[in-house]
Amino acid sequence: MAVDLVRYDGDWNADNSKIIFSYPVASENFFRNVWTVAIVESELKLFRNWGTFTPNQINEVLDELRILIQWCDYNLTGNEYFKMHSRIEELMKVIPEEAPNSDEPFHIF
Repeated sequence: MAVDLVRYDGDWNADNSKIIFSYPVASENFFRNVWTVAIVESELKLFRNWGTFTPNQINEVLDELRILIQWCDYNLTGNEYFKMHSRIEELMKVIPEEAPNSDEPFHIF
């Protein structure tokens, strides 16, 4: 299983909703063991498991991702550092590119 950043066409709980955007964040295990620790220690509000943010909140989300990069710099080394840091950098590019494509919110799960 994996944790992804996802957008749906309409309510994600509806039977007829469909995914219009999906981008992997991390494996479920890596997200639980590393990302969640970073998110909790950094007191993030938007970019978290089961988090939701709108296109209007992109700047706040990018700020939170910058905080996660700083957390990586101080707390990780080796492969864990590379996996998380590189994925954050990718998300910082992908999210602003995707945001104007729809008014639908982003979900993380």
